[in-house]
Amino acid sequence: MDASLKAEIRSEVGSRACATLRDNGFIPAVLYGKAAEGKQLKVDSKSVSDYFRNVAKQELTLDCDGESLKVSINEVQRHPISRDILHMDFLRI
Repeated sequence: MDASLKAEIRSEVGSRACATLRDNGFIPAVLYGKAAEGKQLKVDSKSVSDYFRNVAKQELTLDCDGESLKVSINEVQRHPISRDILHMDFLRI
């Protein structure tokens, strides 16, 4: 597996919308940096789990709506008991 993830832009924001995303197998995320406006994203939780299990590099390519962006994982928020990923922050490099 190469160091890339697919992401989609999401329009819904807020805790209820993020909980719905998680229930549907996605992880809410945000992309920011390099003097560009931040984007609200969603990534597939299975592909993120596979990524951390097999690759786990700090820098990766994020395929977001047909655009390939070089990013680094800035923060991963996990549930304190189950250790499931709740939210991710990506930083453009």
